[in-house]
Amino acid sequence: MNWFLRKLPLIAALTAIVVGLVWLDDDSDFKREIFPARSMHNISTKGASLAYRYLKETRSSNAPGVNELLRMIDFSRLEPDAVVLRLGPEFKPGEHANDDPNKSGNPKPKTTPSGSTAPAGGTVPAGSTVPAGTTPPKTKKKATNTTNGSPPPARLNPDSTLLTSGELKFVNSGGRLVIMLDESYGPIEVVKHSDAFRLEKTFNLWPGVNSVRSDPRAVGQPWPARSLSSPALNEALTVFTLNDGIFATQMFIGTGDVVLIAAPEMFSNSHIGNGDNLKLLTILASSTRPIYFDEFVHGMKSKPGIIELLTRWGMGMALVVMSVGSVVLFWRGRTSLGPQEDGHTETRTQAIDFVNSLAPLYNRALEPHQAIALHYKNFIHSVTIQSGLRGAELRAKIFGLLGTDDESGLSGKRPLTSPEFYSLLKTLNEAYGRLERAHRR
Repeated sequence: MNWFLRKLPLIAALTAIVVGLVWLDDDSDFKREIFPARSMHNISTKGASLAYRYLKETRSSNAPGVNELLRMIDFSRLEPDAVVLRLGPEFKPGEHANDDPNKSGNPKPKTTPSGSTAPAGGTVPAGSTVPAGTTPPKTKKKATNTTNGSPPPARLNPDSTLLTSGELKFVNSGGRLVIMLDESYGPIEVVKHSDAFRLEKTFNLWPGVNSVRSDPRAVGQPWPARSLSSPALNEALTVFTLNDGIFATQMFIGTGDVVLIAAPEMFSNSHIGNGDNLKLLTILASSTRPIYFDEFVHGMKSKPGIIELLTRWGMGMALVVMSVGSVVLFWRGRTSLGPQEDGHTETRTQAIDFVNSLAPLYNRALEPHQAIALHYKNFIHSVTIQSGLRGAELRAKIFGLLGTDDESGLSGKRPLTSPEFYSLLKTLNEAYGRLERAHRR
């Protein structure tokens, strides 16, 4: 019982931690608030948890996996045919989320005499609203053939800053990068519209995907209407237009491709079942390719561990040899060869040696009855400290431990014979033993 009471604070602390973790795991509001809006972990209407679960659950056991990406593509070793889904990025990789736009490599906007800002090239600034009945400024689009499903190769402009060097290498080697935007992103400007009318498919890609926007009469609000505008899209293939502006486009770079769509809500929990959004998800994220949800652009980051760094430095085989050698050395150290050596060690403590050295001194300095009286006085002191008793209760406790209420021989007032001395010494030692056992319980 005493052991349990001593450990009770530790048990209470561990119980509180376990209960807290279980509560957090079961709290849906916590999962909604702790993860960014477009994260694959967010289970709110804006999250992409349903898209993640659908891709993961519909795959066969031997198909490539569905995972999250917590680093820039520049520093990740992705499969050549992987698909990276970047839904509603909060910032462009390679730039800080709060960078000054004049220091990020973008041209400084020009100021008109009225004080308003007009970007170079006459494009509509990101976040502006296009009134109903008007069309936004168009960017040049390559003429497309709506009957031919084999698009010609398309390349980015040489001066484009849409992709980092690592992303460009990833796409060139056969990867697919899907970027779904609700805000401007590098050279891509997002143009907001007051209403979504004339959403049309203009190129015969993504078979079976004809409607990507929810019916206004359906449950839930339709997502905001947007289009994309940038000279970087001049060589891209426009698959969908919204009010004659680019809504969804695909550009082929090397053996891979980049897909840009002006609606991250399409794969959100509230809209993934609308129109042909789920069909589009299965086309872009094929079950035969590894899938990565890019959580890095939502601020969820990680760093490579020591094992990954050693592997990158070409020390993978050395790491394997070191691991095997460590196991062999451990096994060798735990296995005995030949007869066992004598393991005897001295078990006597310094206290015993100290008592043995003082015994002759006490024998010369004290008479037997004086030594017994000193021993008895120390016993009374020990009982008092351990029990906290005083007066009659203390005497009753002492007599109970001694097994007798006769303390005439223990008072040291009369000489003792040798048999009396050893008998009283035995009585005191047994009383000390009872006191120690009672304390342990």
